[in-house]
Amino acid sequence: MVAGKGNTTVKCRALLDSGSDSNIITEKLASKLQLKLDPVDLPISGLNNIETRVKYLLSTKFASCINSFASSVLEFLVVPRVTSNLPVVEIDARSWPISSGLHFADPMFHTPGLKLGCFGITLAETELGWVVGGSVPTRKAKSYPRVCQLNRHEEMLNATMSKFWEIENVHSERITTVAEGAVEEHFKTTHYRDETGRYVVRLPFNGIQGQLGDSYDIARKRLGKLMLSLARNPMKRCEYNEFLSEYLTLGHMKETTEAIDGAYYIPHHAVYKASSSTTKTRVVFDASAKTTTGVSLNDTLLVGPTVQNDIVSIILRFCVHLVVLSADVPKMYRQVWLHKDDCKYQLILWWDSDGNLKVFEFADGEEFPLAKQVIIKDSYIDDFLTGGSSIEEVIQIYTELSELLRRGGFGAHTFCSNSTEVLKAIPAELQEKQLSFDDTGINNSIKTLGLIWILKEDYFLFRTALVSWDVKRAYGAVVYIRSINKDGTIFVNLVASKSRVAPLKPSTIPRLELCGALLLAELVRKVVSAMQIRFDVVKLWCDSQIVLCWLKKSPLSLNQFVANRVATIVELTQDYQWGYIQSDDNPADVIS
Repeated sequence: MVAGKGNTTVKCRALLDSGSDSNIITEKLASKLQLKLDPVDLPISGLNNIETRVKYLLSTKFASCINSFASSVLEFLVVPRVTSNLPVVEIDARSWPISSGLHFADPMFHTPGLKLGCFGITLAETELGWVVGGSVPTRKAKSYPRVCQLNRHEEMLNATMSKFWEIENVHSERITTVAEGAVEEHFKTTHYRDETGRYVVRLPFNGIQGQLGDSYDIARKRLGKLMLSLARNPMKRCEYNEFLSEYLTLGHMKETTEAIDGAYYIPHHAVYKASSSTTKTRVVFDASAKTTTGVSLNDTLLVGPTVQNDIVSIILRFCVHLVVLSADVPKMYRQVWLHKDDCKYQLILWWDSDGNLKVFEFADGEEFPLAKQVIIKDSYIDDFLTGGSSIEEVIQIYTELSELLRRGGFGAHTFCSNSTEVLKAIPAELQEKQLSFDDTGINNSIKTLGLIWILKEDYFLFRTALVSWDVKRAYGAVVYIRSINKDGTIFVNLVASKSRVAPLKPSTIPRLELCGALLLAELVRKVVSAMQIRFDVVKLWCDSQIVLCWLKKSPLSLNQFVANRVATIVELTQDYQWGYIQSDDNPADVIS
């Protein structure tokens, strides 16, 4: 019996699984309980590492139907379904030598439902009553589904947190793994350019593509749900049609009528972004959708390394240029053809104008020094943020970049600049939008890389929430650039800042100050490397004399926590100067 809202209880069947590290409840039962659902976002996985996302959690307790046992309040993850029926067929238990005096937790254990099977007929007394399990002959000799239930989410949560801290890291250069190196080598040895110059690539399979099951029914079912959704909004239905029709018109996909063994059908859905200045409706293809074997297309592919620069470095370099230029590559991924032998893994379902269901497959298919450097250093996926020291240089970058991309089958549009002279050299249809430099502030702005760029004044805006912290809860670092022009005028500008939440485990103030000094060392190293400017002097300030004293000592004389961080700081800042600043004058205290 599971406790519900008020004093109500709901009788249900339970699966006792010693291999699970979580309590799980079905959405149907949760609905009957009428308890508060707390939103969460947790991954759980089971056999073959098949992953499901859990969106809600509830807290309740349960009790035995036959004795006085009652559990404490427990947390339950809410999922659509825990498992299929156990046993999968009815078992004849009439001849079993079981004492009639035993009180079973589930008297109907021998009929299909939700309970646990195990190897060898055994009886076990639990807090809920006696349970029975085992491998037994059934009345039906024909084959039947096998069920295995195991889930875990703590390990995956730890992996997610590790990935978060890896992303949050400031300075470290990520080492390419063996698997990532294999993907790069695969690309080098399998890609080629066709007669038009367009790139043709192969999918980097990891060797388990043969485990892909049937995906047609899943794709068909999700298409049906999509059509019901679009039917309620004719405008979005029209935009969705136009998006996929463009695929056909541009030759990015084509209809296929062949029956293909081992094909993978990709479900798709729409994402709407009203603020987009180009495409407000985008079709997203879900290659993580599981087939009947629990394996998706994504599961069969190797993951390559990150090859583009990080956003921070790109934006910092962008701020250095006197004249700047931004642009993006339209439909970038669709400009790369997939090898014809791999097209069967990228099939989609869609209805034609006559209401017929169709199957489509995606199509197979040192001269510019300035543009080359822009692509290598100043691009992030399909966006460019670059510039130069003069109008003439930036116009040359535009010319070279456009031609170099064209030769590879790509294009560039939504160009924007802080210079009216540069914009005059770019056709109006290729510009981001028609802007008036007579306007100021947000009326003369565009969005790029998650920031708002005010063109005329040439600065970035971003939105954030203010939070109250103290030094025991957080620490941070701030980097400024101080410059003096020819007439002696001094300018001081904020360049970058970084904050970190302090560990939950209590720590001393000096140790947290040391963590702040390490963060500053990492951030300064990042800024100096990214901006590619020769600074006369780089000076780092700290308001902790204890930390400054540690930095002068040999790490061998310090405890491990302090020694490790001191050694890293000294290595990162060996060419810089450290100095003491009073807390009242420390600009980084604004963070903490």
